Amino acid sequence: MGKKYFSLINVSVLVSMGLGFTGCMGGNAIKLGEYKKTTLQKAQYAPSVEKMKTQSRAKVIIQDIDNNSIPTAEKAKLGKSMASNINKELSENKNVRILKRVSSATDIKEEIKAAEIGKGVGGDVGQADYLLTGKISNSTYSNEFKEATKYTDKEGKTHYTPPKINYEACVQGTLKVFALPSLKEVESGSFDECSSSSEEARSPSDAKPSNGTLEREAGTEAMDSVAYKLKSFFTPKAYITAMKKNGDDTIIQVSVGKKQGAKEGDEVQIFKMTDDGAVQIGTGEISNKITDHKSWVTVSDIEDGEKIKKGDYIKIIYKEGTLSKIGKTMNFGKLLKF
Repeated sequence: MGKKYFSLINVSVLVSMGLGFTGCMGGNAIKLGEYKKTTLQKAQYAPSVEKMKTQSRAKVIIQDIDNNSIPTAEKAKLGKSMASNINKELSENKNVRILKRVSSATDIKEEIKAAEIGKGVGGDVGQADYLLTGKISNSTYSNEFKEATKYTDKEGKTHYTPPKINYEACVQGTLKVFALPSLKEVESGSFDECSSSSEEARSPSDAKPSNGTLEREAGTEAMDSVAYKLKSFFTPKAYITAMKKNGDDTIIQVSVGKKQGAKEGDEVQIFKMTDDGAVQIGTGEISNKITDHKSWVTVSDIEDGEKIKKGDYIKIIYKEGTLSKIGKTMNFGKLLKF
């Protein structure tokens, strides 16, 4: 049996390269004693004090991703595998509660009915808030035979690379989030990822047919690539309840803490509500002052003419991981083919 080579890069090399792209990550330490309390005007659309204290998790049902009758995807059962991947990603998020997986139109109708009842009675009857599903637009599996190579370097040393076959699987498509019971599309994210491997071979006839593994690996990477966007969407509003100043520096207290997954250094966006909906008015970063349900945010920037008010809110912004971004930029899977 031929020796198999996978498209892997030494993690330490990736981390070193990642630092080159992003710089060193630091904390956001503040000393509350250096700040003085500032009067905070109440926002026009500020919710009740009770609501500002309450944090609820988004309740989500997940439908298997549609294989779109694509043979490669059907054979690998790619849609079901990818739904499992995103289920796992979101289940690890403290702000999302996955209720169940659904597979048929009947299941979805039952969930819509439950959501309508919940909306009608103004309470929780076990209904979901959102439906997450998607469709694969393309799925491919290919192989390419590479002849052996041999050369002699300047020092007279001979280098030999045996013949091999490179395999690659790619998947493209879109994930969508629908609000229940309206089924209004409220978020979406596209994916386009590949996974590759190589193994020694004597001739092109040694190429192996797909067993679905490489396609599912590509599907896993695809779900990883959009998970951060979904996590940002499902992050609950954290209302602003207090503000302090130290000269030109401003910090705000918000209703999100360790129990909701807040961490020092998390970037946030600051919003206010208007007649036309939410409008972003600034940005900030969670400081080192975090309790179970509250944290202090350093304000980085505020739009000209805007003022932060009690009842405005922030949302934590999740970002794609550094290693994932580097991998996309440089396309390591293809770079490692000979």
